[in-house]
Amino acid sequence: MPSISSPSPWKPPPRTPWQNFRREPATFIALWLYSHRPTLIDSTRRAEAHAPGRSSHKIRVVCISDTHNTKPAVPDGDILLHAGDLSNKGTFEEIQAQLSWLASLPHRHKVVIAGNHDRLLDAEFVRDHPERIAESPGSSRADLNWHDVVYLENSVASLTFPASTANRNSTSEQKLASIYLSEDLRENRTLKIYGSPQTPLCGTFAFQYPPIRDVWSGKTPSDVDIFLIHGPPKGYLDQPAADVDHKGCPHLTRVLERVRPRLVVFGHIHSGHGRQDVKWSWSVERVYVRMMGVGERDSLSTAMKWWIVVLMLFGLIGAWGDVIIGRVLKSRRQEYERRRNTTVMLNAAIGAEAGDDRAAMVIDV
Repeated sequence: MPSISSPSPWKPPPRTPWQNFRREPATFIALWLYSHRPTLIDSTRRAEAHAPGRSSHKIRVVCISDTHNTKPAVPDGDILLHAGDLSNKGTFEEIQAQLSWLASLPHRHKVVIAGNHDRLLDAEFVRDHPERIAESPGSSRADLNWHDVVYLENSVASLTFPASTANRNSTSEQKLASIYLSEDLRENRTLKIYGSPQTPLCGTFAFQYPPIRDVWSGKTPSDVDIFLIHGPPKGYLDQPAADVDHKGCPHLTRVLERVRPRLVVFGHIHSGHGRQDVKWSWSVERVYVRMMGVGERDSLSTAMKWWIVVLMLFGLIGAWGDVIIGRVLKSRRQEYERRRNTTVMLNAAIGAEAGDDRAAMVIDV
């Protein structure tokens, strides 16, 4: 008797641009305008200029996320950051295997957070869902061997780098910053990293919160260099597909605008893998944050949405004017000033699905 295969679940066809326009015309136009803002930096490996008062020594940061039991190729660097979802089922065996693999890598510092799949690491989840994950003697959270891996859970780590390490890959970008800041390249550098595994609720997983709840405001430090988080901020590398609504957290978006860290590393949305440079001083970015920072409890009136379109248009003109003036003047000082107050967003999700070929991301800070 021939076997009968079960039909694949039906998925609706992707929305066309015209359908998106008819659905939310003002939002569609605002997002189209935002997508045409200037691109600050093209290469993921290119170094960043730094803000005044901070050392210009270069530190190589390697970023991965959502490895889900896989062991991808990881380039060498000074810091290795893992933004969660080390495992699939969150068992002791899966997490321990990932920790041992991370410990075998040559990076001076390795910092990880949990993701929603790493169930064993969430004490409340283990307590409330014994049917999904259970601790037993010899295979509890306390039995994990972390080796030299630093684990952050709504906490901060300060890492110090000797000047010899920070200077080993100096480039013209760092020299440019040092010219204008008159900094001593022989001093040590310290980076502060804040790590949190929290993501908005989606299914029965660990470290989740209802989307209407703000778990970030007033609870995150304002003096850190790097945010290491599992879920993305709303509006930044957080779309499962081009025609799908943003899945990130609006409360987190507002906090990042206030803190303005140098680097934000996350994962969770595998298909969002990539880089986005955010220039906070541009009005086009501030308008975008106002639009994306609207939570589920709030809503924008139709009039407000069209006002955002007007503000976005003028902000876009201003951003391009800033870039064009810098290019016409060909001023190194102008180029450096243009890159100040910039946060680099990295979605470093690797993924474990068939056909995934995403690689670790490398950036110098």
